[in-house]
Amino acid sequence: MTARHKELSWRKNDSGTKELSSFEEQTKKYNLQASKKKEEITLLKGVGPLKRKYLSQVGINTIKDIANAPTDRLSAIKGIGPKFAKKIKETAKKHLKEVNLGSFL
Repeated sequence: MTARHKELSWRKNDSGTKELSSFEEQTKKYNLQASKKKEEITLLKGVGPLKRKYLSQVGINTIKDIANAPTDRLSAIKGIGPKFAKKIKETAKKHLKEVNLGSFL
């Protein structure tokens, strides 16, 4: 079995036999995974698992959420002061801008 063959996605059809997933299904799955990775807040410098947990507890789960959150709301979160809140918000906006520009290339 070649490396390329291993990358292909298989699924069971109605009769229970394995068949190759359609190109559209594979592309959709890949794009969804890539999209989720672009939004992972731990991509931002200074945000690790613990800060991600604290942000998640107040409903901030994506980089877009951070970019749109008021700085005072961010600074009120455990482990995030006013200085880091401003920095992380700027970094999130910059990240979103780069990701959006990259989708046009």
